[in-house]
This record gives sequence, structure tokens and C-alpha cells, in this order.
Amino acid sequence: MKLSSKSFRTHAIGLAGTFAVILLLFTLVNTWINPIWVTPAPWTNNDFAKDRQIYRNLRTAKAGLARSGDWDVALLGSSRVAIGLDPSIPQWGENQVVNLGMSGASINENAAMAEYVIEHQPDLKSLILGVDLTDLTSETDLARNAGFYDSPLNKLGDPFERELRYYVGFSTAEASYKTMQARRNGFIPPYTTKGHWAHHRVTETMRNVLQRDSVPFAIRYVRKRQIELALSDTKVASLRRAIRACLENDVELVIFIPPNHAVYLSVFPLCSDPDPFFRLDRQTILELVETEQAKFPDAPKVVVWDFNDFHPLNCEKVPTDSETRAKFWIDGTHSFEALGNVILSRIYGWDLQDPLEASYGEILDLETLSAREARIKEGYENYRNEHPDDWNFLLSVMKEFDPKDED
Repeated sequence: MKLSSKSFRTHAIGLAGTFAVILLLFTLVNTWINPIWVTPAPWTNNDFAKDRQIYRNLRTAKAGLARSGDWDVALLGSSRVAIGLDPSIPQWGENQVVNLGMSGASINENAAMAEYVIEHQPDLKSLILGVDLTDLTSETDLARNAGFYDSPLNKLGDPFERELRYYVGFSTAEASYKTMQARRNGFIPPYTTKGHWAHHRVTETMRNVLQRDSVPFAIRYVRKRQIELALSDTKVASLRRAIRACLENDVELVIFIPPNHAVYLSVFPLCSDPDPFFRLDRQTILELVETEQAKFPDAPKVVVWDFNDFHPLNCEKVPTDSETRAKFWIDGTHSFEALGNVILSRIYGWDLQDPLEASYGEILDLETLSAREARIKEGYENYRNEHPDDWNFLLSVMKEFDPKDED
């Protein structure tokens, strides 16, 4: 039976009305809860802040955090920063600090975040940027699969369409539901209201992760570098953008090279990596800083700190059993806040009572680069000789490595 035009219009209006009501409901819920920090409204219930489940929309949520508060200091980098640097420790004093570290983020994403937070925080005092060794010599970029292009960090997207999607979209509504569910069940989210990945990040002991993931990953990575080792033009340009954004806006910039545990770090010289002590990465960072700083002589001086070596804190003994957790280290590339606090204390000159902690890390410049490299090489030789248990553990893991795993 054919519908009359009047019946069709009534049906269409009814569908449109239903759809409008659903969109309105989504908007009200998403603005009331503001689950990923990008849909604030005068009626937003900020009691939900501590329950927000941002890990599935991490790039979007971290951008939302960047524009949500009045921040003095921003911490940027990969998961090493997200986990290790605590924005809430007492040493910060009255400074408002946000951790904008993003799991799997390369310098490409971090440069975009640096520009974004500076744009939205005109009174930002300083920015701490972690640059992982090997990032500048790798084309690997997880941005497409990590939600970067759906986030406000993507300058090529349509801002109106994107913001509209945040307010009325199903993914935001789903995040709102998960936030309400977490609050009802008393579930503590992985990320704090200042962006720190403080919970739900360790499921296994350091020894197990080194054996299963960290060392095999390093072996595979060395073999790729043996085929080709070259700077990524895109990533070098991204680091330049981050440095320039800070200099142009008089934001104090500290670049730091995050540490690796000595077991992980030893894989590179042991497997004959073409640049086992990463001189190319360090030199590139320093040359970029020198070049850009010269263009802005009145801007705050950029400082480069290097924590990636065989210092005793990076040589913490690997627990001999599969149950005991280490004090400083989660695995070969991620450290707990105990080490992150030492890093921040060294950068800011906060008091450290332990002489070992007070000697951690070095300020790096082009004049001291060769001497720094020589000390790292010496540290590697000392580690081989002075930590036989850990060294034998490393050799045993390497012996068990199956080349088929590379596929």
C-alpha cells in the first residue's frame, strides 16, 4: 500500500524528531560528564573528573587537558613520560603541572602537542620534552592508529566537524557511559586528572617483561638498524618545530633523553648495532637546539639533559625471581616514579639526599658530547664485568631468541 505524501511527511518528521532528541540527549550527557575533557559546559559536573576513562581516546583527551586548566608546566613525551613523571609531587609547589605524555607517541605527535599547549596556555612557563633515543632515526609513527588524526592535535582536520562530533558523537557517549560505570563501581582510572598514568600499568614483573618483550624487541630493532640507519627528515623537522614553538613564545624548554635499563641498553653494542651508543641522535638534538637558539638569542636557553647511560640507577639488579618487583624499573624502557622524581629533581635542582641520585644524568652540549660518549662506553664495559648475574640473564635471553619471532 502506497503512503500518502501527508503520511510520509509525518513519518519523516517523526524520524527527524527522534534523531534530534537522541542528539540532544547525547549532547546533554557528554557535556554533563565531559568524559574526555573536550566537551565542557557551565553545567559540567566536575566530580566526574577523577572517574574519566580517557585511555581509549588518549590523544583527544590529552589535548582536552592541555586546554582545560591554567597550567604552568607541561610534561611531554611517550609512555615513559606518561608513567614516570608525576605532576602532583610536593616539589612543584604552587606550579600547576600537567602530564601530556602519550603512549607510543613519536616526536611528530609531541611537536603537535607542544604547539597546541602553547597556543592554549599563553602563560605557560616551561615545557619538559622527553625525546626517546632511536626516535629520530626511525620512520615508525603510530599516529594513524592511535587516534591522532581524530584529535584536536590534527591541524588538517575540520575543527567544526570535529568539535561537533565530540559533543554529539557515539564514541563520546560511550566514554560518558564508561565514566559513569567506573564511578558506580569505584574503579580507579589509569590516568589522573593531571594526565599521569598512575594506575593499571604493571601486570608482570621486570624480569618477565625483559625476557618476553624488552630484549627481543631490542634485538629485532638492531637488525633493522643494521639494514639502514638514517635520520628521519620528518621527525627532525618535528623536533625543530617543538623547539621553535617554545623559543618564539618565551617558554622555557628542557629536552631530556629518558633512560633505559642497562640490560636493554646492552643489547645494542652486544649485537653490533651501527651506532650502539646513539651519537647520531644526541648530536642531532644538540645541533637543532644550537641552530634554533641562535635565531632567538633573547629567548630562554634550551637545556638538554641526558639520563640514558650505565649509571648505577640504570643498572638496578634484575630480580632473580619472577615475583619480585624492582624499585626503579618496570621493564627495559619504562621506570617508576621513584626514578622519575630523581630526573625532575636533577632538572630543577631540587634537593636529593642520596649522593647516587644526586649524580644522576648530565647536561649535554656539543663540546662535551665526545666525552659523554666515552663515559657511556666505559659504563658498558663496567656493567659487563660488575653485574655478572644480570649479564648472564641477558645472554640467556638472547640465546633463547628465535629469529622466526621477527616475522
